[in-house]
Amino acid sequence: MNITPPNELVRIRRTEGLDELVCHPVLSTADCVVASELSESLDLDGLCLIPMRTILYFDRDFDRAEFYRAAISAWPSNPFNEWLSSQLSCNLLEDLKLLERLGEFVALHLEIEDPDVAYVGTLGNVSATELSVTRVSSRGSRITEPLTIDLKALTKVEVGTRYLRAVRHAHTVLAARSEPR
Repeated sequence: MNITPPNELVRIRRTEGLDELVCHPVLSTADCVVASELSESLDLDGLCLIPMRTILYFDRDFDRAEFYRAAISAWPSNPFNEWLSSQLSCNLLEDLKLLERLGEFVALHLEIEDPDVAYVGTLGNVSATELSVTRVSSRGSRITEPLTIDLKALTKVEVGTRYLRAVRHAHTVLAARSEPR
């Protein structure tokens, strides 16, 4: 398992049809990469699991790399990212099972025609071939039936981002309001 220095940023070129990512890789194995992706606000927001089968190569010398490295130094470290990365094994199946046990909200990105679509919710029934996700809308409402997803279709799993924390909070508040008193 490889562990990278705290200010390391790489561009991850992915297979055809998948957007490249600028990330701080935390852990990597032959199975997957655990990384913190550079957000639009130039900070490292949450963690993502990226299956190695979707990665073509890593590039450390890319356009604006030095600017991005300098920008991320403006932000304090994220205790959740540090804690979760210490729990992850960098084995996609085992890490998905861990996220299921923790009840974490995740965003699941899939190999589909529109690469910007992700399913948000909590994981369930993670097996070697598939998982189910109890989906939650962007307004925090639970979507009725869980969706079953083939693990081979996953291109990225996000956890701990500000967006996911906000959706989880909205879901919790709405669920509490709808409980009978």
